[in-house]
Amino acid sequence: MNRRTFALAGAAAALGTQWRGAGAATLTPVRMIFDPTFYVHLPLLHAIDSGYFKDEGVDLQITPANGSSTLFLPMLARGEYDLGTVNPSPAFFNQFSGGFDVVLLACHTAAKPGWHDPSWLMVRQDLWDAKAIQQPADLKGHVLDGSNVGSPIDFLLKETIRAGGLTPADVRLGERYHSVGDQLQGLRNKAVDVSGAPEPEASEFEAQGLAHRWVSFSTITPWYQLEYIGASAKFAQAQPDLIRRVLRAFLRGNDDVLKTNGKWTPASLAEAVKWSTLSPDVIRSFQGPAYPSVHGEVSIESLNRIQQFWVSEKLVNAPVEVNNVVNLALLHDVQKSLHY
Repeated sequence: MNRRTFALAGAAAALGTQWRGAGAATLTPVRMIFDPTFYVHLPLLHAIDSGYFKDEGVDLQITPANGSSTLFLPMLARGEYDLGTVNPSPAFFNQFSGGFDVVLLACHTAAKPGWHDPSWLMVRQDLWDAKAIQQPADLKGHVLDGSNVGSPIDFLLKETIRAGGLTPADVRLGERYHSVGDQLQGLRNKAVDVSGAPEPEASEFEAQGLAHRWVSFSTITPWYQLEYIGASAKFAQAQPDLIRRVLRAFLRGNDDVLKTNGKWTPASLAEAVKWSTLSPDVIRSFQGPAYPSVHGEVSIESLNRIQQFWVSEKLVNAPVEVNNVVNLALLHDVQKSLHY
């Protein structure tokens, strides 16, 4: 069992005792699956801590999840959960041809210069110190690893290659290092020159002097939206008022995080430490919270560009009409009610 699994077990226990029982007789339960230890989820977690869901009569019941959100897309579609976090992976676009119908309701996490990104490309420290890799064009001839095909880091790495005017044929590209242990070994053995890593692993590699945090989504693709709140189309159609209440609470939390301007405040730092179970020093090593997007708005342009990328990688075989995989009417109702 790894550290995040332990943290998720602790989070599950805390959620079961602190939120699921309180006010259950008067609040409407909503089942949501995501990883509450991942610091990018601060808007949702802050909304819980601030009582915004209770203000809306919602008992948000969180099932802590480890791993990619693509794993629980079928669970959302089947109604095992009401809501979940969703990233724009090939699996999301491919689910429709597989008979599933998870739609996006709001953007949860985006990219913006000046805010801390949850994923990084790491340059091995000796190469960084030697200034061997400074710009994307410097990747030519180097050994790169994108972790898992179809992942956000895979997307970031290949877009960085393209930003350097290169193609995969100009580098030595692999997807060998799927775990933190694998990445550590690859960096220590100098078997890889550039490796992708999410937080907090990216900061830990840097603290150990193994690699330097180099580029992220805000550097290479500042238009990229990393994560959304999703539900099955059936649930969105059947429970519009309930979803509006959830989104209103979420947007209040989202806006509070936006007000930090990408810097930790004592309150936001304390919340991130509590939920992530990471030490204050580790959290401080992040520049601040991840960018939560403006009022939860979903960028159709971003979704189109991401899908086109996965099509070019031959990971999406049956492209979908992006306007059909979102349900933004409810979000726009809530935005109006909050006078945006």
